[in-house]
This record gives sequence, structure tokens and C-alpha cells, in this order.
Amino acid sequence: MFAAVLSLPMLFSSQLIRIYAAIIGALVLGYSGAELWHVIEFRGFPDSATFFSLFVTNTNESWALLDNLFGFEDFLIVVGFWLLMVIMHQLLRRIKIPKSMGVYWSLMLIGVAGFSTLSYQNRLAPANFKTCSIVGGFNAYFSFLQEQDRFVGLLEKPVQFSGFIQKYNHENETHVIVIGESTSRHHMSLYAYSRITNPKLSANRNIISFSQVSSPHAHTFPALEKVLSFKSLDSNNYDLQDGTLLDLFNQAGYHTTWLSNQALSGKFETPVSVLASKADQKVFSNTMSGSEPYDEILLQAFKDATIKKGNKVIFVHLMGTHMSYVDRYPEKFNHFKTIHNTSHLTRAQQKYINTYDNAVRYNDHLIASLIDSLNAVQGVCSLLYFSDHGDEVFDYRNFHGHSDVIQSKYMVDIPFLLWTNEQYKLKNAGILKRAENNINSKYNTADFIHTASDLYDVHCDLTDPEKSLISHATINTPSCNNLTPCFTANDIHFESKLLCHRVNGIERLMEVKDDFAGFEIDLVFDSTTKTFDVNHPPAESVGLSLERLLASIENPEDYYYWFDLKNLDSLNQNDAALRMQNIVLKYNLPDKVVVESPKIDALKSFIELQFRTAFYLPDLQNYSEVDMRKAIDSLIPLINTVRPSALSQQFDAYSLLTQQFPNCDLLTWDLRFDLENADDSQFINQLVNQQDRLKLFLVRKESDSYR
Repeated sequence: MFAAVLSLPMLFSSQLIRIYAAIIGALVLGYSGAELWHVIEFRGFPDSATFFSLFVTNTNESWALLDNLFGFEDFLIVVGFWLLMVIMHQLLRRIKIPKSMGVYWSLMLIGVAGFSTLSYQNRLAPANFKTCSIVGGFNAYFSFLQEQDRFVGLLEKPVQFSGFIQKYNHENETHVIVIGESTSRHHMSLYAYSRITNPKLSANRNIISFSQVSSPHAHTFPALEKVLSFKSLDSNNYDLQDGTLLDLFNQAGYHTTWLSNQALSGKFETPVSVLASKADQKVFSNTMSGSEPYDEILLQAFKDATIKKGNKVIFVHLMGTHMSYVDRYPEKFNHFKTIHNTSHLTRAQQKYINTYDNAVRYNDHLIASLIDSLNAVQGVCSLLYFSDHGDEVFDYRNFHGHSDVIQSKYMVDIPFLLWTNEQYKLKNAGILKRAENNINSKYNTADFIHTASDLYDVHCDLTDPEKSLISHATINTPSCNNLTPCFTANDIHFESKLLCHRVNGIERLMEVKDDFAGFEIDLVFDSTTKTFDVNHPPAESVGLSLERLLASIENPEDYYYWFDLKNLDSLNQNDAALRMQNIVLKYNLPDKVVVESPKIDALKSFIELQFRTAFYLPDLQNYSEVDMRKAIDSLIPLINTVRPSALSQQFDAYSLLTQQFPNCDLLTWDLRFDLENADDSQFINQLVNQQDRLKLFLVRKESDSYR
């Protein structure tokens, strides 16, 4: 197919070729720009989950996503990329190509034959057309369409489970399953969050809260597809076609109601709409037009559903704490407005946290209101609440939202709460006892249908009590994941913590020397001449040595220096350290220099000569939490062995580093801040004064020779 797209223009006239090329070019350019943004924001390429997020949501949610995640910097990057592609296209047009059709066909045959041979021999793996840029995007979109077809086919398909049984008699029972949205338990005071975001639920003594429950995914649809069916993390043997939780309830004779404040997806079907379609009664309060209502709009429909006689199950699907957080609660719940003990966060980040915490607090009110309604209902009643997944809100890096590519615990650690009335307690004392025994057990909601089987007494051949959170068998409690202690030398004690970024020239030095007490200088060591070239690759060298730069300033010993060694390694470390020692002695700079390198072993020679050193860490903030944990586990023994003075990484990682390396001093930088801006200046000075572990902070200072 790809070859056909390339060869098709040969059948056209010159005019049609231009039109064809314009269409294909616009398509490729547009998609590539969107894909570039996706990679920058989510550190991964678009997949079928991306298209679910795009096409099964309403316009308001789509705009909220763009408003929250697509910033001005992203806009400049994408536009810059497009301009670069246009310039390259104009340059390539000047290259003359032979017009002989024979040459065209010969080149086409050679290319197709060559790639076909390599593909047949499997020598292109893992690189192939199926995963490259726009081709991979089309494959992801087609995968999304196939999922759609599968969901549509399941809508009206009734399922009867073999071996179905109920062990007890049930009469006039009311059970409620509340599915939240994007709510992380790490922002709930019910789970020891420092802010009071759950004043009502925390006061309710009839709630059992489970502390170690997580979601199978950081996106709604792949998560709920597992939550509501027998499809699990460790097996692909079952799918929605094998039956859903609602099918179990229907076979048990429960009257089922689906209440949702999330918009019905229209022509696009999802695991959620498949389940909702099987309910006896469905109410969707969000019409996908106009402003989005608050979740409280469901309260009256909920009260009406509880009045029905007989056994019933009511699903309540909330908007919860979905982006944009500020749109999830009315003004009277605008409770958190001040800075929240997070001096390392910007005002914009603090605002996001405030709005998210307000949304969590409103969510607390909403669930408490549902429970209040159930208190007036006769008979056995229960309410189970969990969220589809969580959201990371600048909890340890410069990111808010959710993505399976860079998944963290904040995206998948969810609340899981069970409330029951007195009648339920009298009838099901054994179930509640087992539930209390397992409140600290590790559990994934991919197995939720098995817990529901025990909780609501709906069993079949597919339900497995060993996968239930309230079964007789206690789930294994995870061992405590204590971090191995990690220590740096912590011996950097400069009188000023603020240094100027990238002072790589004499002119630059003259421009900033009166405003700063120190400078960051990029160096490349020349093993042949035993000199340090002042340069930041890949920029071309201007032939400026470190000695010339230091000699250009009067009294160089009055300043501090952060030397970023770009090419330090095990082969040149000894020569580089000795040469640096000579320079430091010549210019009287003892205790005024920090040497930084990403090669921690190469810092040993500098440490032996009593230099202050900084280990430039990998970009851990861009890793998924699992990969980050593996990376840190491999780094800790090296850090403890070499013992550099401090660790360094850009400010986006600062919160992460303070959590993962609590005993280590830190050096950081953020080029977004401008000291000429009053708010930025206040923030930076407050930061360096309050953070004891923060020893140096690089800031940007614009000047004519800044390069």
C-alpha cells in the first residue's frame, strides 16, 4: 500500500501530480506536527487510545484538553517544525531529476525489490512502515475503527453465563457502583493527603477504604474495558463478548440503571457505552452541547432510581475530576486558593493543584450526597466507589494529566471505598469482615468483576474467588518498597546560589559579571593540547580557552563557577582533572568551582583532587514510574560509591529528585524564568532561600552575546 501511494503519481498528468502532491504534503505535514506535539507532551506516539480520547469525547472536553496541555511553547515548536519542512521542500525542489520514465520505474523497482527482500528476511524489524510516523498513525486509527466495530457488534448481544448461581436469597436490595474520573487517591485526605479534600467521607464511620488499589491503565476506555469484563492484565482469553458485569446482574434479575454525566459518544462506541446499552434504564445528563453540567445534576435521577421496588443496581458514572479541573465544581467549592506548601512550584502549577483539589473536594460532597440519599432507602444498601484512573498534577515533575507511556503511581493509584447500611451489615457480616482484613492488600481493578461477584452474590463458571478483594483468601499484602539510602558528599556551600546560565564568551562575561556572583561555563576538554575549549556542542568552537576567559575578568577569584564538562569520560578524566587543578591554583579558585558531568565514574579523578562535583542525572522525569524506579535502583550504588557533591538536573525534575534522593544536595536550572520579571524574581529567591538541599540555581539572562 505504501509503495502504491508513492508510485500512483506516475499515472497522473503534471497538473494532477501537483494537486496530489499538495494533498499528500498537507496531510503528512499536518499529522507530523500533531505527532510531534504528542511525543513532546506524552513521550510516545499516538495509538488507538489516542483516537478514543479524540473521537469519543465531546467538543468541550477536546478544547479543555488542548487548553490544558497545548501551550504557547508547543505552538512555537510545531510551527517551527512546519516552517523547517517548508524550507527543506523549497531547497529540494531545486535539485534536478532526470525526467525519463524509465529512470523512475527502474528506481521504483529497485526500491520495492530491496525493501521486499529485507522485509521477507525480517531484517527491517523492529523498524518497519507499520510503525513509522504517519503510517503508524493510520494503523492506530484503523485499530481504533476495528475496536469500534467490535463494540457495535456487542451492543445487542445477550450473554447467558454457564454455572450461574446465587448462594443467598435477595429481596429489595439497592446496590450502587460509582465510577469516578481521573481522581487520584494521592490528593484525598481520606488517604492521608495533607489538605482536607474529604471532610465528609472522612467523617463517615460506615466506609471501608482500601489503601492499595490501582487501575490497569491511565486511560478511561482501556481501563474500564478490563474493569467491567473478564478481560484481565494477565490474560487475553476473555473479552467483552464473553460477558460483562451488567450481564451478570441481568441474569440475576436485578433491575439495572446507568446514570452518567459523561456524554454519550454518538456514532462511536466504547466499553462504557457497550455496558450502558445493556442497562434497563439509561440517563445521560451531558448532551455534548453547550456547557457541561456539574455532577450534582445526577442527584435527582439517582433518588428516582432508588425508589423502585425489588433488587436493583445503579451505576453512576461521574465527570469527577476530569480536565479542565476548574470546570468540575461550582464557585462555592472554590475552597483552595492559597499556595500549598510547595515553594518549588510555579504560580501556574499551584493554580492547577488548587483547582484539582477543589474538584476532589466537590467529588467528596457528591459521593456523600449519594450516601445520604441511600440512608433514606429501605432494605439492604451498599455503595462502592472507585475511579477509572488517577491524574498526575505536578506531583513530582512538570506534568499534569495521564499517559500510559510515562505512567506514574499518581495516574493509576485510585480510591476504592465501600459503604454499607446497617441492614447490609447484619446480613453480610462475613463479607465485611473479609473486606476489613484486606484493606491494605494490593489489588488491581482489572479483576473487579470477581470482587463484584462476591459482593453482590452473582457467580458463574468464569468468576474466581481468588481474584476477589473480599474473598475468603486474603490477597498478598505487598512488601514495603523502602528506597536504598543514597548520599552525596553535600559539600557545596557558596555564598550565592544564583548563577548565570551559559557564559561562554568574553563579551557575555562582561555583560553579566555585575549582576551575578557566579557563572555556568560549558567546556570541552582537548586531550591533545590539554586545554579546555569554552563551547557547547554542537555549536562550532570559537577557539576560546578557559584560561583566556578567566584572564579577561578582573579578580576572577571573586566569583563562583559551574563547569559543565561536555566530553568527560574514563579516558580523559585524569588529564582533565590535573589540568583543571592547575587552572584553579593559577587563578586562586579553591572552593569556588563545581565540575559537572553525566559520566559519574569520570568524576572520580576530580573528587580525589578535592573538587566539588555534580552528577548530571538522566532525564528521569520523562520516564514511566516503572522505568524510573529501575534507573534509580541502578544509579544509587554508583552514587554511594563515587559520592559526588550533588546531583543535577533541570527544574522540571526537582520535585521528583527531592522525593527519590532525600539525602542528596541538588543543582538545577530553569530557563523559563526571567529575573527582570518581578514575579519570577520573587519565586526564584523564595525557592533558593527555603530549599536547604538546593545549592545552586542557574537562571537565564538575556544579552547581546548570549549563545
